[in-house]
Amino acid sequence: MVKRIYKIFRVVLFQSLSTNRPIKDNSRRIGPLMLTGLGKISLGSVDFGVEEGIGFFSSYTLLDARLENDEINIGNGVKINNGFSAIAQNSSIVIGDNVLIGNSVSLFASDFHAIDPKHR
Repeated sequence: MVKRIYKIFRVVLFQSLSTNRPIKDNSRRIGPLMLTGLGKISLGSVDFGVEEGIGFFSSYTLLDARLENDEINIGNGVKINNGFSAIAQNSSIVIGDNVLIGNSVSLFASDFHAIDPKHR
């Protein structure tokens, strides 16, 4: 019972801390999900979190479409394990239909980190 209450608390907590609301949301939040940024986030039928997986009680998923023109789009039939993050800045991230994403995966689509060390 305590485990179930803690799980629900974390999902609600991260939802309340989120600063972005998706333009489409058919997701199922098994674990906590934080949505941030000024861009557009669109969620098909996607499951966030795996209760039996590593990091379920100690991590969360982050989707950050940082700027107004940035987008994160996730399709239908997508399963995302714990500790996932996707950050789009001056870009977009598209995850198609029927995709499985493992534990502790990070995706970055950006132009905010110079390759040349002199410009970092």
